[in-house]
Amino acid sequence: MINISTKQLVDKVEITVKDNSGSMTSEKFSRLDSPFPSDKVEGLGLGLTIVKSILLRRCSSIRFFRDGHDCLTCKITVPVIV
Repeated sequence: MINISTKQLVDKVEITVKDNSGSMTSEKFSRLDSPFPSDKVEGLGLGLTIVKSILLRRCSSIRFFRDGHDCLTCKITVPVIV
């Protein structure tokens, strides 16, 4: 199951994505935002690396957390534009 939520901070918005659909090994988690970690037949494994690069250039951030073996959480923080 995937859960998406948002939270207003002072001058930023935090987007949280939680995925508890399966376990992720410690090895896979440690390589999650590194280039070329994909174990898929198709794809280069550059998706999260590109996303992280774009966010950092926009004064934003992306972080990953593990909650035990079953839940992966991604927190994306972006500035509020008024």
